Amino acid sequence: MVFLFDSCICRRRVVVAKILARAIIVEVIRSRSDFKIWYGSCSVSNMNEYKDLNVWQKTKALVVRIYEITKAFPDAQGYGIAEEMRRSVIFVPCNIAKGCWGFMTREKLQFLTEARNLLFQLDTQICIAHDLGNLKQDVKDSLIVDIVACQKMLSGLISHNRERLEKKTTLNQPVEEKK
Repeated sequence: MVFLFDSCICRRRVVVAKILARAIIVEVIRSRSDFKIWYGSCSVSNMNEYKDLNVWQKTKALVVRIYEITKAFPDAQGYGIAEEMRRSVIFVPCNIAKGCWGFMTREKLQFLTEARNLLFQLDTQICIAHDLGNLKQDVKDSLIVDIVACQKMLSGLISHNRERLEKKTTLNQPVEEKK
C-alpha cells in the first residue's frame, strides 16, 4: 500500500517537473530578442501588432485605392466587376490580421495563403475591368505593380512560416533508439 502511494507521488512529481520545464522554456524563448521571428509576426501580448506589418499597411492602402477607383465604374453592370473587386480586396488585410492570431503555424499559413490567393483573384478582375473599358492602361499597370509587391511580401511570410512548421515537425519527431 505504501509502495503504491509512493509511486503516485513520484508520478505527480514527474508531471509537475515537466510542466515547470515547459514553462521555463517558454519564458526563455519569450525573453529572446528574436521573439517575433520565433513566434511569428504577431503575439498575444500586443493586439495591434499586425498593423506594424508592411504587407498589412500596403494591402490596406490597396483597399482604399480600389474603392476609390471603382466609384467611377458604371452602375449599368449592377452587381458586377466593381463589387467583386471590392469583395476580393477587402479580405486581403483581414486575412493577414487573422493570420497573426493563428496560434498554430498551419493556421497562419492558411490565412496568409488565402490573402495571397485573393490578390491573384484581384489581378484577374483588374484585367477584366480593363478589357471592359473601366480602367485605363496606366491605372491598371500601377495596380498590378502594387499587387505583385504585396504578393511577394506575402510569399516571404508564407515561406518563413513553412520553414518554422518544418522545424517544429522535425523537433517533435520521436528519436530512434540505438540498438
